[in-house]
Amino acid sequence: MKLLLLLISLAIAEYPFRFKPIAPEEHLTDFKSQPLQLQDAISQNIKEMNTASELALKREIILKEREEKLKSYESEIKEEFEEARLKLQKENEELFREKILFENEQAKFQYEVQREKAELSASKQSIQKEQEEILQEKKELQAKISEINNKESAIAQIQMMIKEKEEAISTKENLLRDAEKSLAVEQGKVSQHQVFLKEKLEQIKKYEEETKELIVAKQLELENQSKSIKEQWECMLDEIRKKHSFELSQEQLKVLKETEEKIKNGVEELEKTKSETTKFMQHIDDRKSELDQMILDFTIN
Repeated sequence: MKLLLLLISLAIAEYPFRFKPIAPEEHLTDFKSQPLQLQDAISQNIKEMNTASELALKREIILKEREEKLKSYESEIKEEFEEARLKLQKENEELFREKILFENEQAKFQYEVQREKAELSASKQSIQKEQEEILQEKKELQAKISEINNKESAIAQIQMMIKEKEEAISTKENLLRDAEKSLAVEQGKVSQHQVFLKEKLEQIKKYEEETKELIVAKQLELENQSKSIKEQWECMLDEIRKKHSFELSQEQLKVLKETEEKIKNGVEELEKTKSETTKFMQHIDDRKSELDQMILDFTIN
């Protein structure tokens, strides 16, 4: 874009059609000696040349005004584009930090869950073993009760022992239920955190889509502006060639041709800028795919 503006400025600076009003005295050595009809024809040609000069100067002023507008518009586009890029980069960095923190918290929580599961499993095995021991003791006690059926004091003592064992089992079962409730609460907290991160990722995804739409709109607007300027240039050059081709020297025609080449090169530079913008939009699409995959991973976990 900068190259296009520079070429337009050079073309304006080297514009070959800057005529100055021509006084009749500079070209007529013996004006009074000519026939009246010839004098009228010469005067009419001089007026036409002055009119062409004024039109060329007006065109030059119009081109300079359009150049200033194009520079201002390009500066605004660059500022908006840079602001959007920096904002997106900042959002990506924040998302990356949050992802690292979440992965650390998730690993820590999984470690705690595995440890508590191992303790619960060990407690269950211990309780099961004690239950088997109690059953075995019950069998032995029943055998003893059958042997000493007439000894009431021994029977009362044995019943007390059985009651104590049952109370111990009940206490351990209560502890196991409390541990299971605590585990369920922790799992609920993790689920809430996953929902929060999923909403955050959805917001970032929406922001990237809006940024992409803004870049596409600005790119289309810039392309239309450049196309309009190119068409105006070509129209103006065609008009100049049609009206003044018989008045141009070989050197002026060469300069005009070089100006056309510079305009073509500027358009090619604009196409290159458009290609770079397309690559940046592809980068945004890739980031969007990564966010979709992260949302899917969080949903599965």
